[in-house]
Amino acid sequence: MHPISTLIVDDEIGAINTLRGMVSMYCPELQIVGHARSVPAAVGMMHELKPDLVFLDIEMTPSGNGFDFIDQTRQYAYGVIFTTAYPQYAIQAIKMIQPWYYLVKPIDLLELQEAVKVAVRKIQDNMETDTGQADHNLVIPVGRKNNAILKMRQILFCKADLSVSEIYLLKEGGLEKVTAFCTIGNLEKRLTGHGFFRSHHGYLVNMHKLEGYAR
Repeated sequence: MHPISTLIVDDEIGAINTLRGMVSMYCPELQIVGHARSVPAAVGMMHELKPDLVFLDIEMTPSGNGFDFIDQTRQYAYGVIFTTAYPQYAIQAIKMIQPWYYLVKPIDLLELQEAVKVAVRKIQDNMETDTGQADHNLVIPVGRKNNAILKMRQILFCKADLSVSEIYLLKEGGLEKVTAFCTIGNLEKRLTGHGFFRSHHGYLVNMHKLEGYAR
């Protein structure tokens, strides 16, 4: 397998140099083809280089943020490993895109190597769909007498809203929200053992959709 062409997008040159050095020394599977310190520059490099993988910072003021970059490069097929000092963006990242990994700065070497393993596997398997939840359904109350049957593998995350829960599904037509008349705690009990993680007291995340989360 050829080295994975990789672009680093971060507004801090120190962070770029640190990550570049770690990759050069410990991650021979990757080939850094360039770096950008602003959203416009990153979009231009994406058009020119079309890398397979992007290490993407989120906060890059005043030029925009990582989500702006994603919006402007959706025509390309590439993987994203978020690199940010703000772990609270994890839910938004999952909602907008299915990142291959989520690294929190300062980046730990072992976590970086794990993220690279995920990238290699994703590319080798050609984004093979995870089958761990393929045959499992979740029955939820959506009214006093009505239930809905959801496919677990389509669930991105669940969000608490007082005594009900909002369940976000990824379908062919885009993101769909379903309101379940049960608490997030009830959903957690029913989804335990199926790859879901209580990342916050108000959120339940499908870890099959987020390949990694470094805390």
